[in-house]
Amino acid sequence: MKVGKFLVAFVFSLIFMARNCFAFGESDPIALQDLNNNPSNYVVCGGASIGVVFYVYKNSIDVQNYSPPNYQIAFKMLNYSSNGMKGEYFRERAYYMDKKYKYDYNERKIYIERQDENGNLYWQFIDPKIIGTFEGYKQGWDKDMAAGEIAFYIIYGRSFFDSPVSKSAEAYINGKN
Repeated sequence: MKVGKFLVAFVFSLIFMARNCFAFGESDPIALQDLNNNPSNYVVCGGASIGVVFYVYKNSIDVQNYSPPNYQIAFKMLNYSSNGMKGEYFRERAYYMDKKYKYDYNERKIYIERQDENGNLYWQFIDPKIIGTFEGYKQGWDKDMAAGEIAFYIIYGRSFFDSPVSKSAEAYINGKN
C-alpha cells in the first residue's frame, strides 16, 4: 500500500515538473534568431531570477488609438529563457506574446488587456503604487508597467508619468539600457 501511494505521488510530481518546465511555451526559432542578430530591436522590460528576460519588440509597436488624452498601443513582448549551462547542454528559448495597453493621460493611468477564465477580454489597471514591491512582482505588474512605459516612450518620445515608475523604463529612458 505504501509503494502504491509513493508511485502515485511520484507520477504526480513528474507531471507537475514537466508542466512547469514547458510552461513558457514553444520556442520560436525566428524570434530567437532575430534577438541574437538584432538585439537593438529589443528593450529589456523585466526578468526573473530563473533566467527569464522579457523584452519589448520595438519593430512590432502599433498605435491602435490616438485620441489624446487617450491612447492604445499594441506590441509583441519577447519572452527569452536560458538554462544558463555551457557547452552542448546549453538551451535557450524565445517566443512572442501579444500585449495591448490603454492609456489615460489626464488620469495618468495605464491599463493592460487581460483575459478571464472564460476567455472574455477586459482592461486591468496597473497600480503604480505597487511597482517595485513583492505584490507587484508576484502579479507580473513590474514587467507589464515597464513594457507599457517603454512602448509609450518609444512612440511619443516622452515618459507617460512625470518620471518613470519602473526601474527598466527608467534605465531605458535615461539611456542606461
